[in-house]
Amino acid sequence: TFPLIAKPRFGSASRGIRIISSDKEFDEIAENITDYLIQEYIAQREEYTVDCYIDAHGTPICTVPRKRLEVVGGEVSRTVTLRDDRIMELSRKVIDRLHLRGTVTLQFLRDITTDRLLLMEINPRLGGGAVCSVHAGADLPSFILSEWAGMSLTPCDNWRDGTEISRYQQEVVFYNNPNDK
Repeated sequence: TFPLIAKPRFGSASRGIRIISSDKEFDEIAENITDYLIQEYIAQREEYTVDCYIDAHGTPICTVPRKRLEVVGGEVSRTVTLRDDRIMELSRKVIDRLHLRGTVTLQFLRDITTDRLLLMEINPRLGGGAVCSVHAGADLPSFILSEWAGMSLTPCDNWRDGTEISRYQQEVVFYNNPNDK
């Protein structure tokens, strides 16, 4: 049922995403349908990212949910850690069911009107806002290096709830003509 969201299969930063509201709009992409991931479009939603590290044995070392407060071009610019047991448990089920290992970023939508949690994406890497989880006490780079060095890891459940970061772009001006002062 409409509306749907069509996301380029190999896209990045929200480029090329289309909201499909009718059969006619769907027909416009139908010829290249394998180039898209088609999902239910949730208009009234909250977005969450979960920064995860899973050791080589399949033990989740950390699952740190973050609410996406502000997004620019598909990248989080403001985010805050949020201890949400439901999101953490669902994340662990996804990790276990798919036998995920290493750094993983899960993205969920919460449908505000129904309170449904929907898994939106699984990325086998750290997300751009993972630094928030690091500042909250889930030292993801340390987990990677420690495991690489053969050290055993202890699950990290003592990260700080409510840690917020803001990311921003900074402009730098260079004057390359030595005569311009």
